[in-house]
Amino acid sequence: MIFTHAKPGRTYFLNVAASIIDNLTIGGCGDYGFHLISSSNNSLTNNTLQNNDDGGFYLEASSDNILSNNNVKNNGWHGFALNVSNDNFLTSNTTQNNIGSAIYLSSSSNNIICNNTSSHNELYGFYLNSSNNNILISNIARNNYDVGYYLLSSNNNYLAQNTADSNELYGFYLTGTSAADTFTNNICITSPTNPDSGIENTTSNTFDFRRNWFLRHVLFLRLS
Repeated sequence: MIFTHAKPGRTYFLNVAASIIDNLTIGGCGDYGFHLISSSNNSLTNNTLQNNDDGGFYLEASSDNILSNNNVKNNGWHGFALNVSNDNFLTSNTTQNNIGSAIYLSSSSNNIICNNTSSHNELYGFYLNSSNNNILISNIARNNYDVGYYLLSSNNNYLAQNTADSNELYGFYLTGTSAADTFTNNICITSPTNPDSGIENTTSNTFDFRRNWFLRHVLFLRLS
């Protein structure tokens, strides 16, 4: 099924629970393609969201939702945006060519984000803003025009087996009051146009990047 909205339309869900939203194509919204507010235990799978003004999926105060196998591209802001939304599961989604970040979390905790691919987004592949205790495993951030994984004032997050590949500014960027985040078995490949685009830490805290892999000028280096 295909929905094409005349602006400023949007697909809006309020207090929706236990629904299955599958195999839709939504484009041309003047807002986000899907906007969930105070909604829980929904499954959003195999959808295509494209050419929406404000982005793809927006979860606001929504929890315990599953978002999987969605294709989110060419939107005017973030591919996935979670605001004050906890305990969601995002897996096997593809985000590309969005003006904002691929997956953006704001004040959102205890989410699991795994096996997602982010490429050619204008900002960040994965952006955590004041978001704690999230798990990011086996994601790929490739050829984004800013940073692969950006943590702003976000604590106690666990990042493992992720790949940051040829992001223009940095693979991993930690700033603000970020602290106690764990990085293990990640791969960071610098940009071919910026050989210093590995890791940047502007916080006052120390992070252990041992047991991660770094590639620069076709040389692999594992810190242990």
